[in-house]
Amino acid sequence: MTIFVENTLSINNHIAISNKIRNIPLFLSYFFPIIESTNLDEKYNVLTDSISNSIQRDIKYKLIQFPNNTFIDYPFTDHFSQSLYKVFLGCLVLHEYNISYTVNDDSFVMINDDSSPLLHNFSNSFYFPVIRYSNLRSYFSQSLLKNPYIPIDIFVITYIIHNNITVFNNECLLSISELFFDDREKLNKNTIIMDLNYLLNYETEQIIKYLLQFKYTWTYYSLSQYFIVHHSQQLRQEGLYDILSEYINSTFKERNVDLIDYIHENIFTSC
Repeated sequence: MTIFVENTLSINNHIAISNKIRNIPLFLSYFFPIIESTNLDEKYNVLTDSISNSIQRDIKYKLIQFPNNTFIDYPFTDHFSQSLYKVFLGCLVLHEYNISYTVNDDSFVMINDDSSPLLHNFSNSFYFPVIRYSNLRSYFSQSLLKNPYIPIDIFVITYIIHNNITVFNNECLLSISELFFDDREKLNKNTIIMDLNYLLNYETEQIIKYLLQFKYTWTYYSLSQYFIVHHSQQLRQEGLYDILSEYINSTFKERNVDLIDYIHENIFTSC
């Protein structure tokens, strides 16, 4: 399937991470990335691939192509726990390639009625080797603040770099907490406030350096939040709700590094 899109930072990030994913052996077992893209100018003429600044400025649109002509959102109805586990396992593979996955509403797709979920839409995900303090705005888009599945870590980084915060003070803490809790009713506010209090009076660069220590927990937080928001009843039926709820309600430091093992044990070895 070929789709016409505007040239944006998010679509370029989607393409860049898709290119990394295509180097993963058997990537189509877990992922549904962009497999080809074509640059177009404002008159829809095809542009050659080049890192030249002049050509980059001329790119107004892109044609992007996916591995299959037809795909639909994955419903997570049949084989729920196994499908959930496969999603987490796919993200573990991404971590091995320095990629943290951020969930969007169109993150899970299937290419036929019998297929299992494939990870899709990498526009808000992170390939850490290219991220520097000087280019954070390019990767932490302001649109992330409207994503209900991101952890407070990503929210804080995005907020402070786009609001030119130099020192994290009480005013900043109150503003962030008010915005973050606006559509996150199932989170423990005390835990989040505890995390934010820890950041008080630190400079922005120090805070970002500190939060990046937890960058590989962002994926599992995002997945856990998504499933709690959309599939809480199924999680309870499968005995997974408390595991994921504990994860999203833990402090930065307390997030369970063995979360996938806990999920595996619950699904495949519990009686």
